[in-house]
Amino acid sequence: ISFFIVWLCFPTDTPKDSFKDALGFMGGIFVGLTTFGAAIVAVHLFNDWKVQHNKQVINNFGLQVYEQFSNFEKDLSIYHQCLEQLDDLIDSYEWEVNSTMLHTDNNLHYISNITNKMRELKISFNSLYSKFQSYSIVLGTLNEDYIRYNGYLDTFKDNNSFDDDIFIVRENLNTWYENYNETLALTNQIRTSEIEKLLINLKAK
Repeated sequence: ISFFIVWLCFPTDTPKDSFKDALGFMGGIFVGLTTFGAAIVAVHLFNDWKVQHNKQVINNFGLQVYEQFSNFEKDLSIYHQCLEQLDDLIDSYEWEVNSTMLHTDNNLHYISNITNKMRELKISFNSLYSKFQSYSIVLGTLNEDYIRYNGYLDTFKDNNSFDDDIFIVRENLNTWYENYNETLALTNQIRTSEIEKLLINLKAK
């Protein structure tokens, strides 16, 4: 029907010429509409690709945070095992243990294991802090997350300040146990406040 209406709008001396003009005009409109429709489809496809690409980038950074958090939990568990090993060693003595006795009995490596693992924990947590920041940057939420992340870092540093003065080993061990328990509480807080939310965001939508 549209074609015939257009045909009537192309009066010429012969119906054959008007038919050709109308047909050419309708063909041009059809090509234009087809091109315009293809452009719209291309825009939608590009937008869909961009959304999926951005989602994948965010997920990659989120996975790095989760993997580093898992590594930190593993390091913290090993640190606790080192504390328990020293605890068992102290209990094996019949008198109060000091560092000189451990040195005499070639048992200072129990202390070294703890201090070395403590240093590894600090490196691991700093790495976690850095990955949290990177994740927030790609999310575009660093400004609102920054203070919270700094609070975690400050709490961790306060909980794990190291005293090089080691003599009465039980006293040092008690302090390290307290530090461990406080760090474990911080870890659980981060899991609840950050990691669980992160894992939900990693799910496909």
